[in-house]
Amino acid sequence: MDNKYKELVATASVFAVYVQELRKRLLKEAIETYIDTVPFESAEKLMNKKFNHSEMQILNYLEAKPDKTGTYQDLLKAMPFSQGLLSRYVKRLAANDLLIRFHNKEDLKAVLLRNTELGNAVALVHNDLHEREEAYFKMVLNNVPAERLKIL
Repeated sequence: MDNKYKELVATASVFAVYVQELRKRLLKEAIETYIDTVPFESAEKLMNKKFNHSEMQILNYLEAKPDKTGTYQDLLKAMPFSQGLLSRYVKRLAANDLLIRFHNKEDLKAVLLRNTELGNAVALVHNDLHEREEAYFKMVLNNVPAERLKIL
C-alpha cells in the first residue's frame, strides 16, 4: 500500500508540473489572441505584474454584467471575499488601470466599479484561458476508454 501511495504522489507531482506548463502555453495563446486590442505600453506594463485568480474573477464578473458596472455590494455577494480583501483587490486593480471606481449621481454612497478597456481585455484573456483548458481536458478525457474512467 505504501508503494502505491508513493507512486500516486509521484504521478500527481508530474501531472502538476505538466498542467503548469500547459497553462503557460495556453495563456500565451490566449494573450496573442487579444494583444492587439490594447495599447502596447499597457500590455508591456502588465506582463511584469502578477495577478491572482481572485483578481481575475473580479474583472470577469464586471465584464460579464450587461452594463459592465457593479457595486462593492454586488461583488461582496458574488465573491467569497471579505470586505477588506475585496477592497485591497479593487485598489490594486485600479492602481494598475484595470478598473475604475466612481459614484452614482443618485446614490453618492454607492461606489460603482467598471473595467477599463485594458481590464476587459484581461478578463477576456482569462475567460479564453479557461475555455482552452476545458477544451483540452475534454479532448484528453474523450480519448480515455470508458472502462478506464470507471477505475478513476
